[in-house]
This record gives sequence, structure tokens and C-alpha cells, in this order.
Amino acid sequence: MRLIYELLGRDRDPRYEAGRNLLSFAYGVLQWKDNMQRAGLSAMESNIGNIPGIRLHLYRAYLEYERLSGGVSRFDKLEFVFYKAPTKGHREHLLYDMMSDYVLITEALKRIRPTITYQPVNNDRQADHEAQKAAVRNYLQLHHLSENYLVCYNVFNDTISLNCEDEIFEELELNSRNIDRMERVLNHALLDMRSFIRLVDRITSIYDLDIKRVKDLYLHGEKQLKESEEQQELETRFNYQKMPRTHRIAAVWGLIDRLGLRKTKDKTTLAAFVEAVTGGNIKARPQDTVAYKKPERSAKEAAAEWLKKIGIE
Repeated sequence: MRLIYELLGRDRDPRYEAGRNLLSFAYGVLQWKDNMQRAGLSAMESNIGNIPGIRLHLYRAYLEYERLSGGVSRFDKLEFVFYKAPTKGHREHLLYDMMSDYVLITEALKRIRPTITYQPVNNDRQADHEAQKAAVRNYLQLHHLSENYLVCYNVFNDTISLNCEDEIFEELELNSRNIDRMERVLNHALLDMRSFIRLVDRITSIYDLDIKRVKDLYLHGEKQLKESEEQQELETRFNYQKMPRTHRIAAVWGLIDRLGLRKTKDKTTLAAFVEAVTGGNIKARPQDTVAYKKPERSAKEAAAEWLKKIGIE
């Protein structure tokens, strides 16, 4: 967010920056752990020499945020930057500048405090409990997480929440006294970061900004985004109800008969033409194509209806 920070100047919020750094570091520990597990390795055993250093950096990140916590992050100053931007293009540029933080924070929140939706079962407590378990089990398998969460999750209406910060504490072998303190501090940081995400979403809604396009541009670059948009346009353009090819063939033969071309042209030559204009195949042997065969009755009837529209009966 270099441009945003430049515009904010003295109004930069150190609490937000400390919270983002804490969240980033916690997320990094979980990513490190996940990568080791996917490789069939134990994160702790594979990096035993690095753990003291990682633990020290994590402590520092917690202490820095704890020192600043308790107030309210000044997101009103950030919102004012968007309000003062003269055009929609300027606001899109600012939104792009925020994508580094937006993407990082959304991914970190999904990993540290993932939420799972499920379909509640009313009036049957046991069935509802089983539905929760099934949803959690599917999520754990998909994301290669421990089955310990099958007995440790929270449910709010139709949403299940997992608290994954314990994985950080376990990997770094933190003692219980520090765990209690860090858990409290991380909860505050998570609230701050959720507030930031809500602010960005609200800004995009107020100023009608296409956050998906800006995010894709940030992640994939201009060239890949353009190729993706062109592919989507092609898929949209050709997503319509099509006339069966046999009906198209019958319609072209109907025009040929109307023009009397069978009397002067060889059928093989005409079939090659019909195959080319209805199927695009210019290399096929005409006698081997559908165009060479006699159209079925249903195809001829459908073709006749289309020919009537241009006065040919």
C-alpha cells in the first residue's frame, strides 16, 4: 500500500500496520506447517533449528501489536482518501494499491479462523450434529487439517467456525502462560483486520468498483487478465441455442434445389460445399460426410420452416 501510505502521511495507522504484520506472521507459520505436511514431513522435525528464531519473531509481532491495541483503527482517514479521489479511475488505482494487503488478510483470515457453512437439520438434534460433523470432516480433508477439529469447533446458526491459532502454538511449543496472552491479543488483531476487509468491500460498493477485476489484475497481470476476459467473452458469445447441424445441412440443400444447381453440378461437388459451410470441414471426402447423405425427415421439415421465413416453399 505504498501509494495509500504516501497519501495518508502522518495519518497512517500504526495499529493497523502492527495488526497486519502479526496476522501475516501467524499465517506464515501455518503455511509453513501446511507445506511440510503436504510433503509428508513434520514441520517441527524438519525445522527444529529454526523454531527459536521463528518463536522470537512471533513474540515481537505480538508485543508490538499489544503495545498499540485498545484503540480504534483510524479507517475513517483511509476512507477519506477514496472520497477525495477525483475520478473512478483514480479510485480503482487506489484499490489496486490496497490489493497486497486485501489478498493477504483475506487468505490469512480464512486459514486462521475458517468458516464452514452447512445445512442445519431442524427438530432433530442428532441429525444436525451429524451434518455439522460431515461438513467439518469434508473441510478438513480438503485442506489437509487435523481431525482434532472434529471435537473442537463453534457453531453459529448455519456457520461453523474453527480456531486454528492453536496449531501455531503447538508448532512453536509455546507455554500455556504465553498462549493465553497471545490468544487474547490475536483476537483483537483479527477483529481489526476484519474491519479493514469490510471497509474495502464497502468502498467498492459505494463507488461501484469492480473488486474482482482489480484483484485478478493484481494476481495475474494485464496479459493473463485480458486473455481470461476474451475467453469469457467467447464462451458468452457462443452460449446460445444452436440449430442442429443436420437441419442446417437440409436448409442449404433446400436452397441448392431452389436454385436448380443439382441439374448442372455434380453431387460430390455440392456436398463438399455443404460440408464446408455447415461444418467448416474443407478437407473431408464429400462422400464420407453427413452432407452427402440424404437428410432425415425431421431435418427436412425443420429446414422447410426456416426456408419459409425467406419466402422459399
